[in-house]
Amino acid sequence: MPPSKPAKKNAKPTGRRRNYEQKVVETGLQTFIPRGWANWVGVGMFGVITLAVLFEVVASITEGAQAGDALAAAVTAGLLLWMTILFARNRLKE
Repeated sequence: MPPSKPAKKNAKPTGRRRNYEQKVVETGLQTFIPRGWANWVGVGMFGVITLAVLFEVVASITEGAQAGDALAAAVTAGLLLWMTILFARNRLKE
């Protein structure tokens, strides 16, 4: 068998190997900008609900309700905010 040529270091992969290229890593605020209509709908829906629950936290604190009500609303707002962030950062396979 003849000796094979050494592979070029900076050559672009062809064929199946092209699928294994490293993806471009997003940095900064680009990681929090949703892509696709479903992600925008999720961010909008959970964002509005999070704001409503945060207003409920403020209202329950100012009107002098029991501390448990404000605490439960704050925990719920935190979880909804986390869902909003997950929808914003989710990247579907294109």
